[in-house]
Amino acid sequence: MKKCPLCGKEYETENVCPICNILLIDTDSNCAVSNESAKERKRREQREQRDQAKEQAKEQAKETAAQVATQAKETASQVVSQAKSMDSKLLMLIGAGVVILILIIVILKFVLGGKEETQYVQSSGTGTVTEDMAEEVELNEEDFARNELVDFETDSFSFQLPAYWKDLCVADVYDDYISFYQKKSSEYGGYLFSVAAVSTEDRDSLNNYTTIKEDGNVIYVVEYPSDVSYDVEDEYVSKEYQRLEEDVHYVFDTFEGFKEEESALTGDYIIPDSSTRVISSSELESLTKEELMYARNEIYARHGRKFQDSGIQAYFNSKSWYNGTIEPEAFQESMLNSVEYANVQTIVKYEESKGYR
Repeated sequence: MKKCPLCGKEYETENVCPICNILLIDTDSNCAVSNESAKERKRREQREQRDQAKEQAKEQAKETAAQVATQAKETASQVVSQAKSMDSKLLMLIGAGVVILILIIVILKFVLGGKEETQYVQSSGTGTVTEDMAEEVELNEEDFARNELVDFETDSFSFQLPAYWKDLCVADVYDDYISFYQKKSSEYGGYLFSVAAVSTEDRDSLNNYTTIKEDGNVIYVVEYPSDVSYDVEDEYVSKEYQRLEEDVHYVFDTFEGFKEEESALTGDYIIPDSSTRVISSSELESLTKEELMYARNEIYARHGRKFQDSGIQAYFNSKSWYNGTIEPEAFQESMLNSVEYANVQTIVKYEESKGYR
């Protein structure tokens, strides 16, 4: 059974929640599920190529062993024939025994011969294993012992990951996104995923992503690599990369977008386009009581209205765009356009519903 980390709905066959458009979490393993990606296809194709090469090698070994066996039989026949001509039973037996022994050694060499050795890297050093043993490489669990959750954050959001991410990965942190890279795959890029805040206008530019949450004109997403970015030939590195990939569910579980309360007041406008676009009451939910008051009055301030309240007047005096020229008693509502008038009424009704007026 799989469960959506946002809406909590459960599904049996889907991998992505049809409502929230994010990867589902397997309820048994508590790990994110995913469709076969480009890197998984490449790994599968490489495994198939190796299996095919093994089969071809076995067939060639069988043919070689058959040829050697035929030659050995012919040699044995020659030895026996020579032994008979010499009328020596002892020589015949020795010669036949030697040929049979050579035959057995050759067959064992080609059919049951030694396996090609493969190198793999562990955190504690480099080991040598056979190709079959490489399938059984186990991760060094000491690398994952520091599993207490630690914070990762930008100016726009924060989330938590196990502390071992700071040991095994490199994090590039910017104002509105964080990208993670596996250290052991630095030569291949090592890109794991990014967490980003993106404008809804830029949604179409995203590739291979799932949405964490949507907040007004901003969506928060996890974006995945579009191609293989780690050493697929190194079994240990591959397993560690896949283990880290599974931790993406921590991002969904602990994500928190910041409501920049101070920036709304220190910016030029609370609602920049309130004079040209009709706003809805749902857009006002993220604003504080003070911000709502300034959002309503900035509609008047755009027309040069002055304010009797010294605090409000000082606030708009600090804005580069404000030019107060009309005394409060001289200002007329008719100076507002239809969009501005509607937005004032929307803000007033919302303030009343919250008990602010």
